[in-house]
Amino acid sequence: MAKNTPKKRMTSFEKTLTAIIVLVIAAVLALAVFATYGKISENVKQAAIEAETTAIQNGEQEATIRYMASNAGMSSEDYVAQYGLELSGDLKDTATLDEMANHMTVENYYKFSDENSGETTDVEAKLNEWGAGDLGITKDTLWSDVQDKLTLSKFMGEDEFNDLIEQYKSFGYDTSEITADMTMAQANDAVEAMMDKGPVNSPEPAEADAEGDASADTEDSETAE
Repeated sequence: MAKNTPKKRMTSFEKTLTAIIVLVIAAVLALAVFATYGKISENVKQAAIEAETTAIQNGEQEATIRYMASNAGMSSEDYVAQYGLELSGDLKDTATLDEMANHMTVENYYKFSDENSGETTDVEAKLNEWGAGDLGITKDTLWSDVQDKLTLSKFMGEDEFNDLIEQYKSFGYDTSEITADMTMAQANDAVEAMMDKGPVNSPEPAEADAEGDASADTEDSETAE
């Protein structure tokens, strides 16, 4: 009958060596997982950026900070820094330009606006035109605060406001909820609701189309004779 062979006990050195080997293996596995996750994460992010770029170029999505920065050959951080901003939890590089503008001061807003329009705005003259002093608005006021204080008529001027309303009407939209004494913020909400509702009337024919139809009628009449 075979005798039971007592198990050999590990020495302290062997236990230490085994523990070290286990830790090394665990560390190697952790690095491998991290590297794999990093590659997957980067691929997912790149795919999201490419999809976003395509959607913006097709007019299906508003331009974002990182899209504009990429087009300018800049980092997103450097792009927003031009306008006195820093990326943060409240302002990520996926923010739209409108969202970015809300974080700008009046002065930086017009710097940004002028770069896109090619115009040069006299900010002090603009503030005087608005009667900004009575509203507590200065060149250092955040653009989001301006929109809560400034009415459409003061921001746009009465003639330009009327032209805008007529343009919306020509596309068949009901503009009855948009008034000149609304703040810019209120008007933004009203316009968004109007656009969501869609045209409620048939678009008015353009003058050129009307003239073309008249010419066609005349030609048909002459042909018939």
